[in-house]
Amino acid sequence: MAPRSLVGPLVAITAFALVLALHNERTLQARAASRPLPAAGTPALTLRNAAPSLEALARGVLDGLSRGDTRAMAALAVTREEYRDVLFPGMPADQRAGADFYYDNMAAGSWKDLGRTVGELGGKAIELRSVQTDPKETERRGDAILHRGITLRVRVEGQERSLVLLGGVVELAGQFKVIRYRRP
Repeated sequence: MAPRSLVGPLVAITAFALVLALHNERTLQARAASRPLPAAGTPALTLRNAAPSLEALARGVLDGLSRGDTRAMAALAVTREEYRDVLFPGMPADQRAGADFYYDNMAAGSWKDLGRTVGELGGKAIELRSVQTDPKETERRGDAILHRGITLRVRVEGQERSLVLLGGVVELAGQFKVIRYRRP
């Protein structure tokens, strides 16, 4: 423990350091919030492992699901870096909470639902029949288009079924990736 004569100055220095850190964090977040998305076609808008269409993305997801391959399905989802660097700056979210906060909350539910879905349908023969979208559930945010309300018409082991497996998909410069999985 510090001598009594140093407690006051140590408290003051600690308080100053906290205020300075908070100020720096808010300054960085304000800059990120005011930064517009880069123009389409720039390298910053590249999404790794993206599909060239919503149907191709759905086929990739269902292929991974039918093999019970969660790694293949995870590779089709937006990464933390893509969310933070490409998508979050254009989102009308509370920028003070930070991209990692929103990504962690979204990803936790997504991976939980994905695990349940693989447990239910993994290893079964799944054939994509069609992809249906709801135009009312499509929203443009900067250069990104967010698709929700996606229904996959599939045949699972010979039976027709509708799956609402994709909770959200981002379309960016002709590239498609899963933002969130849902348990169908």
